Amino acid sequence: MPPRRFHQKSHHGCSACKRRKIKCDEARPQCGPCLKKQLACSLLGAYNPVLPPPSAAPPPNFPRGQLATNNYTLPILELELLDQWHTVTAQELSESQEVQRVMREVIPKEGFTHTFLMHGLLAIAALHRVQLDGKKSAYGLQQAAVLHKQKALSMYTPLLSNITKANCNALFAFSCLLSILSFSSQISEITRTVKDIADIVDILQLVRGVALIVEESREWIEGSEMSILLRSGHFTNPDFTSTRFPSEAEIHLRDLLDECQERCEDSNLVTIYLSTIRLLISSYVAYSTTFDNTRIMSWPVEVDTRFFSLLLQNDQTALVIFAHYGAVVELLGDIWWLRGWGKLVIRLTSDMLAPAQLSAITWPLQMIPSHS
Repeated sequence: MPPRRFHQKSHHGCSACKRRKIKCDEARPQCGPCLKKQLACSLLGAYNPVLPPPSAAPPPNFPRGQLATNNYTLPILELELLDQWHTVTAQELSESQEVQRVMREVIPKEGFTHTFLMHGLLAIAALHRVQLDGKKSAYGLQQAAVLHKQKALSMYTPLLSNITKANCNALFAFSCLLSILSFSSQISEITRTVKDIADIVDILQLVRGVALIVEESREWIEGSEMSILLRSGHFTNPDFTSTRFPSEAEIHLRDLLDECQERCEDSNLVTIYLSTIRLLISSYVAYSTTFDNTRIMSWPVEVDTRFFSLLLQNDQTALVIFAHYGAVVELLGDIWWLRGWGKLVIRLTSDMLAPAQLSAITWPLQMIPSHS
């Protein structure tokens, strides 16, 4: 009888797989089962793809320009993503050359000091590559996007309770990029995180962190090169009173405003509804006047936070208003990081509405091919 073969049992699986009592493939930087389920993997904690400082001296006993390959692995993917950011992605985040320069030069420099910002930058670059490559996109590229996003958020969120002069510019830059990171994450099954309205509200609440940062550190930000991001449409409420002929979108939004005024009897609720719709109208009018999409992107930051509570309570009028927000986002055109976001908002909102309420979102539903 041939000798019995014994297999060495691995003791290096992640804690999540052990807890779920399933086999861990021990893939680095995150195991396959955790990646598939979008769980926090304990193996991720050991992953830190941060580039060494540019001024770091070469290892001893090695000629300049060579690397000690036994102790150091060149992070090729991260270098490719950084190049993607510099040469392509930064230019496609804004029409303004000033903003493009800040995105291309200033933000990466901040990222070398503040790691969460570099992770966020690399995640966005990876998601952009996924968009550009389409179905040919490599699994590893999508995995890198997820990992860098998780790293960025895990480092960024605790710092919101400790905003200082030293970190405020990096926090502000990341908060401005957060909507891009969150919205563009919905492009594939691997990177997608949104499954219902509650998930969307979580994202928009996180995006609102930019207002907190600006409130606490505006003076510091205004004295830095990041100040251009304050002037590009965020947190300004100019008077957009105009005598020009209103667009179709404005007509639909003003009809919604009139209907809420006529039908809603609760004075507290009507205040929230009307302020939310008026802000959406002014944001859209501002966009149609300046073609600055940050006007509409700042809507979740400026809207009354009680509106999000109403969404979570399945308030039917709030859901109707939110579907119109999705329609306005769709009107922004073919912006790579917004592709599908407006449709996703409309679809998830329509799923929550009672059948009798669907007639109130006839216009938003026209944005979805299956309803047009």
